[in-house]
Amino acid sequence: MPAQESGLKAGDRILKIDGISMEKVETPDVSEKLKGAAGTEVKVLVQRPGIDEELEITIERRVIQINPVPYYGMINENTGLIILNNFTQNASREVEKAYNDLKQNKNMSTWCSICVEIRAD
Repeated sequence: MPAQESGLKAGDRILKIDGISMEKVETPDVSEKLKGAAGTEVKVLVQRPGIDEELEITIERRVIQINPVPYYGMINENTGLIILNNFTQNASREVEKAYNDLKQNKNMSTWCSICVEIRAD
């Protein structure tokens, strides 16, 4: 991920984005301010726990592909599990791929059930 690769860490408190204070800005709005065209840069001023001085981190934006199905497998010998994290354009295709893989590789003929766990959205 670009932010992590640029040095941003869990626990860093975002103070400014491109010189604009984020002090009273809600999390979804902060997220939107961080987004931009791939290849462009954004400067983020953060306060890191345990460090007195503020840190300026430059992040180069890029397209990020996140698999909406981060896990699938068998809960027990009779039950399959597919976890769906979000509804993206390719979510149904990824669920179908997970289902087909379980069907082909986990002996679906012995299954009694399949559970789809929906998180986030």
